[in-house]
Amino acid sequence: MITRILIAGIVTGIVCFFPSALIYGILSDNVQSNTTQYEGLFRNPPNILGIIAAGISWGIVTAYILSLKQKTSMLTDFITGSIVFTFILIGIELGELATKNLITVGIAISGIGTNIIVGGLRGLVAGIVLRRMTKDRGANTRVSEQS
Repeated sequence: MITRILIAGIVTGIVCFFPSALIYGILSDNVQSNTTQYEGLFRNPPNILGIIAAGISWGIVTAYILSLKQKTSMLTDFITGSIVFTFILIGIELGELATKNLITVGIAISGIGTNIIVGGLRGLVAGIVLRRMTKDRGANTRVSEQS
């Protein structure tokens, strides 16, 4: 089970890297223009390996949550990912707004809205990989039982 979760998480992190980067890249100018600026705040260029590692970590979280469900479908995986990551971001963004003068309410809402899509995508990919691995494992089990 742990291997399935790790593999699904790694695949999810890698597959979701490009669509996530595209979505956040489109919003990058908006985020930077609505964020308190100081020298060295934004890395230019960003650390791509760090972003990929973070994506893999979120992929593992997604795969773990989906592995706890009895029955899944592509739609329920997307919805689960959307709900989980929306509420994670609500917690993060509200904490940032409450403790730092770094972002605006508009940026917080934008980040939360973006995670409806990105979280859903993570849930979709992780669910597909987990179901695929379950089917493969089931086929291998049946073959070994016949021997």
